Amino acid sequence: MFQAPAQVRGNVHVEFKAGRMDWDGRMVTADKRKGKVVLVTSEDDQLTHFQWHDREKNETVLDLIVINDAYFQRIEKCKDGRV
Repeated sequence: MFQAPAQVRGNVHVEFKAGRMDWDGRMVTADKRKGKVVLVTSEDDQLTHFQWHDREKNETVLDLIVINDAYFQRIEKCKDGRV
């Protein structure tokens, strides 16, 4: 009836609820699924992964390996700061 939370193996640096946007080459559209961003260093390969999880289906949708430095940046043109 209830799903167990997704287990992330490794050292979790940050985790927060976040949506997702898709780019089709011309237009940006919102993904309607509820999601979660996790930044984790894997136990297996010792690499830092940026993951987006679907909170409703409890599955990892996107798993990117971070090479070198990565950072979050505020987009000044966005008036409400929700980009």
